[in-house]
Amino acid sequence: MSSIKEEVCIVVVLFNPSSDHIRNIEILSSYFFVIAIDNSDVSSDVKCSCYIPLNDNRGIAFAQNRGIEWAKEQGYKYVIFFDQDSKIEPSYVSGIYKEYLRIKEEDCNLAFLGPLVLDEENMMEYKSESDKKKSYSKVKTVISSGSIVSLDIFDKVGFLDENLFIDYVDCEICWRASSYGFSTYMTRNIQLCHNVGNKYIVIMGVPFGVSAPFRYYYQYRNMLWLIRRGYVPKSWKVKSFLRSILDLIVVPFISGHYYTTIKNMLKGYYDGFKKHPELVV
Repeated sequence: MSSIKEEVCIVVVLFNPSSDHIRNIEILSSYFFVIAIDNSDVSSDVKCSCYIPLNDNRGIAFAQNRGIEWAKEQGYKYVIFFDQDSKIEPSYVSGIYKEYLRIKEEDCNLAFLGPLVLDEENMMEYKSESDKKKSYSKVKTVISSGSIVSLDIFDKVGFLDENLFIDYVDCEICWRASSYGFSTYMTRNIQLCHNVGNKYIVIMGVPFGVSAPFRYYYQYRNMLWLIRRGYVPKSWKVKSFLRSILDLIVVPFISGHYYTTIKNMLKGYYDGFKKHPELVV
């Protein structure tokens, strides 16, 4: 029987990593094979199993695709994705790997398995669609960080959509896999503390997430691109479009960067309506 080290490869995407990020990766690399793809303009001194500097920010989808290709070439069967700031113990890798194999015995169409993600800011569940009464359940999407997938899935559904660059990349691949008959699960048996990157401001009981201003361009543009795709859930399309209008009215005022935020939102709308490129995988 093959060992975890022989079957599982870890892919981490870097962007201007701090010394703490690099140290975490190097520690993880002492236990497992780690492919670090660096989207930074300048290479870093990262001592891990495989360091791939891109010397340019090509986006998370492009970087993860390079990691997937490399892992496949080396004969690995599974890949686990992490962000550079994901804080994990080596036991996490073996835990989610064993959980994947266990769930796949019940559902042979399992593609992606994600952990219960806790926002490290407040330790609250983040974007959890799972059934809280069950230890694991089928969901529509999981976030990329901490998720595990069998590499042969990409031969059947295609790689990540590089045109999306950053936002909704993980959602899109889960929806596309579902259209091919594959399943996505989230397990409450495995937990990951994660910096979700947003701060939330509640106004009249409605939470508004505040992202970095540049992210709104990709969020609005990609939302309009994905609305055109048949395999994307209709409920998400309606909810996301209506929510984008509400955010357009409120978020620029609470973001601290009014003009930059609203400029990126409107530019995202414009480019999202203007063009819709073919799926690039």
